Amino acid sequence: MSDGRRALLAAAVAAAGATAVALWLARRRVAHKSAYSPVRRARIAVVGCGGWSQGWHLPNLANRSDATIVALVEPSDAPGSGGCMTGRCEATSELVKKYGAPRYHSLEALLAEKRDELDGVLVAAPHTLHCSLGLAVLRAGLHLLLEKPMTTDVNEARALFDAAAGAPGQALILNNTANWQPGCIEARNLIAEGRLGTVRHVSCLFAAPLGWLFEGEAHVGWSKPSGTMMGNGFGWGQLSHTLAWVRPYCPAFVLRHCSHLHAH
Repeated sequence: MSDGRRALLAAAVAAAGATAVALWLARRRVAHKSAYSPVRRARIAVVGCGGWSQGWHLPNLANRSDATIVALVEPSDAPGSGGCMTGRCEATSELVKKYGAPRYHSLEALLAEKRDELDGVLVAAPHTLHCSLGLAVLRAGLHLLLEKPMTTDVNEARALFDAAAGAPGQALILNNTANWQPGCIEARNLIAEGRLGTVRHVSCLFAAPLGWLFEGEAHVGWSKPSGTMMGNGFGWGQLSHTLAWVRPYCPAFVLRHCSHLHAH
């Protein structure tokens, strides 16, 4: 596993608090130390510096001893909140000072100037940009950690999958953080070990008190369809977690029903 690929996976793990996978990575490093020793820090660029990056990705990457943030890509001087930030996001200029990384207004500009100084790219941009940004990263020969949902269009998802399949030495990692929560890991292990028998039916309820995430002008990326995005809100934000975890253990088809409930 290359330095960039390992650090990107570790960033996804950190966002989910998955210590079990972090320990696995550590053991892998010890077991195969001669394969990539001495280890240098993986050089990571972060594309999209809004709430999710500010709340999780940037601080987690900055606190790692095996990765370094070499660039920030953000077209706006004042990124919207979104993600897990309920309050004000820091200005892009403040992020440049905090993380000591230069700012670029586009991924294209970054790749033109720093392609050979990168190992991987973390994309946490609006949903409808995931495909174009992801393809640019993969075509540049870099590892890619992509925030969920993967895309807002099936054909775009297939295009990303095909691009990654054609470059087996590169990582395409989708950051479905719920997959790494302890309960999900335990359930996956029980199924893999056959302790639950043959799975013939899965019934799943996913409820989250995140109404604020889909309301107001600060969160239009979640609630206002654009580009290839059909529908809006909870499906893109949370149902993607459910499907990512349940799908590998489901029978041949999935029946889903979505409801919007108001608490009184």
